[in-house]
Amino acid sequence: MVEESINYSNILNKTTELRKQLITIFQHT
Repeated sequence: MVEESINYSNILNKTTELRKQLITIFQHT
């Protein structure tokens, strides 16, 4: 259970990072 929640939060963190990167890329164009 605990490991699963940690995994989930890790995935969420990665998605937010990717989203931020995409946003910056789109702002530059």
